[in-house]
Amino acid sequence: MCNPTLAISALSAGMQYQQSITQQKIAQQQAIRQNEVAAKNLAYKQKTSALKLKQSTEQNLKKLEIAEKEVRRKKATYITNKTFTGNTYDSLMASYYRSEGDYRNTVLGNIEKNRVAFTDAQDAYSTQYDSQTSYIMSPDYLYTAGASALSFAGDYYDYKANQNRAGTNNKYYDYDYDWHADD
Repeated sequence: MCNPTLAISALSAGMQYQQSITQQKIAQQQAIRQNEVAAKNLAYKQKTSALKLKQSTEQNLKKLEIAEKEVRRKKATYITNKTFTGNTYDSLMASYYRSEGDYRNTVLGNIEKNRVAFTDAQDAYSTQYDSQTSYIMSPDYLYTAGASALSFAGDYYDYKANQNRAGTNNKYYDYDYDWHADD
């Protein structure tokens, strides 16, 4: 007949095992969900950053196009209304070209700065993604079963020790049983 103390201990060990496995599965699902959220955040930030770069570049190129048209218009107007030649003409044309070049360099420099900022932001997003993700661990059935078995073994040992102290342990499967006595 089964001792009630050992039966309760066995049920308790089994429930502890099941609870531990359930908690491990929940932790695994939480880690998976956290990684999904982190991946969506990364994709959203990358898409937003790329769109911002594209819009900024298009806006700067549009400014450059407008400025080039204005410079061409002024040059054409100046050339058609030209009433003088020589150094004055060359000096004025050099001033137009210098202004156009300075503006072009400024706009292209802004585009390059935005591109560098975009690249840095992508690196930062990747680092942020890495910090938001979790390591996914599968439930450890073997370790959990071993821990539950050791818990039950401890209870069984205490039960047998109490029987020995009380002098009620007279069964042959006792841990003090002399195997050579029957020879």
